[in-house]
Amino acid sequence: MRNFLLLLLFPLLSYSQTIEGIILDGELENTPLTFAHISIDGTEVTTITDFNGSFKIDLEEGTYTITIQFLGYKPKKLKGIEIKSKETYRVSESLSPISL
Repeated sequence: MRNFLLLLLFPLLSYSQTIEGIILDGELENTPLTFAHISIDGTEVTTITDFNGSFKIDLEEGTYTITIQFLGYKPKKLKGIEIKSKETYRVSESLSPISL
């Protein structure tokens, strides 16, 4: 029984590092950008921002590149993001529309 409980808790212990933040609309006075797509390059980890432009991703310790995209806006890459054990990395970025 004890081993079974450890197996259930293991996933919670392995992802105690977090990237969280807010994505803003650079065109509209930095209002929250709803449904922006956030992905971690080299992984299958993705999420979208909520109605407040916020997001949260739990990851293993390591160094990552984050890609932020929204249709009609210039994508943004944040390279060399170092996630340390039991820490939260905070992101606050503004996206600008693509000029034609």
